[in-house]
Amino acid sequence: MLLGKRLFPYPVLNAEKVLSNYSEDTFEVKYKGVQGEDDYIFQKAHYILTNAYLQSLIDDGKARCVLFVECSSTRFRKLYDLSLEPKDIKIPLAMLNDRITVSGYVIATQDIEPFKPTGLDSFYDGFDEFFVEAHDVLALDEYVRIKINYDVEDDNLTSSIFTIVGDSEITDGSIRTEVTKKKIMISMSKGNYASYIGIKDIEESKWLPFAIMLVPALAMAFEKTKEGGRKPLEDIAFEYDWFMSVQARFKKANEREMNEDDYYGVSSYELAQQMLDMASSKALDTSFYLISKGSLD
Repeated sequence: MLLGKRLFPYPVLNAEKVLSNYSEDTFEVKYKGVQGEDDYIFQKAHYILTNAYLQSLIDDGKARCVLFVECSSTRFRKLYDLSLEPKDIKIPLAMLNDRITVSGYVIATQDIEPFKPTGLDSFYDGFDEFFVEAHDVLALDEYVRIKINYDVEDDNLTSSIFTIVGDSEITDGSIRTEVTKKKIMISMSKGNYASYIGIKDIEESKWLPFAIMLVPALAMAFEKTKEGGRKPLEDIAFEYDWFMSVQARFKKANEREMNEDDYYGVSSYELAQQMLDMASSKALDTSFYLISKGSLD
């Protein structure tokens, strides 16, 4: 039920100022989303509304403010009533999976004639009465996209972010990278893949393929997410599932959530090294040891 930039035959108060038909008033739905063990919780959910006329409609029972939660993969759709007073809303995780969209609306509970909003922008000069029907949207704040119940596999970053395969069609010795929604795909010849399998589980030597393949591939993936300019990290995580593993690894290493300055404030190559335990530096040490000693033993 995302309304986006839809036009209405009557004024609508939109949280997006450029889309709102009100000159000064604001509408906003507030909460903190927390995924618990059994439930997804919208903590302290409430709304903020500065337009006295719309608030009077809510007070008189002619309108209601709701939180609309929708999960397309489970076909879950439900409205939760909101008030000015914060309250917790719990939804069992069994009802949700993957992506959900969350929006806030003020909707009419009955036909309203005349509908006489105040504080409209100049476009409505000369118009002061309208008609709205029951269930029409009078104000909106949409939408937040949330990912639910994704298995991050934090203890094994390579398996949760990368898929590494041998490809019989690659015969020129190249190593190819493709950034997909689910994983970062790394393909190589069958011979190179056999070499990778032979050393990837040896604690000391594993840093060599990390530095040769994974660090550049992850840096390339970061660059891809930054195309088109700076965007919220939640949008990146919504578009690329593997990015949640990066966020989880950052949180584990730094004991706090990654923010936009963490992500955009350093080069993609430097951040990729950090997320892979400084693999490039360790690979240099390993290479020196191998060359100087002739063996890892």
